[in-house]
Amino acid sequence: MPVLQLIAKIIKILRSQGTPGQVSAGFAFGMCLGLIPWNTLHSFLIWIIVIILNVNFGAVFLGIALFGSVAYIFDPFLHSLGYKILVEFDFLRPTWVSLYQAPVVPFTRFYNTVVMGSTVISILLFVPVYLSSKWLVKNYREKVDPHIQKLPIIKVVKASKIYQLYEKIKSLSEL
Repeated sequence: MPVLQLIAKIIKILRSQGTPGQVSAGFAFGMCLGLIPWNTLHSFLIWIIVIILNVNFGAVFLGIALFGSVAYIFDPFLHSLGYKILVEFDFLRPTWVSLYQAPVVPFTRFYNTVVMGSTVISILLFVPVYLSSKWLVKNYREKVDPHIQKLPIIKVVKASKIYQLYEKIKSLSEL
């Protein structure tokens, strides 16, 4: 049953009133929040950006759920990437020392290898995730959803009195 609920929530997000850009931006920010550990300053800053920008919150939570559930699998890779950036690239050492001595920057926990690796990966993946999810949302809305709306079961559900009542309540809540 949880799988069906997840599929229903994904379809609801894909059919939401937001533009494809809003949905995909929410998913991309959710990807960042899912990969980066929660107790960092920059995850807090991402939440502020999500609240300020007009993005789809359902897509944010979907991105957190999907990428947060697989982030633990990639922790060894994220650790090794962060270790390379923090320790093995000697030319960056003065930068890390000065950042660590700055007043607020240590709250980002950039000195943690997993945090550094996940931050770098989330920055690198942000644009590809945004563009691919935007393409997915557009194609779903243009090509798949019209066919789904023509299915007999959907027509039966939309003809029911319960669905009509739901639509009335939904239209009243949008006022």
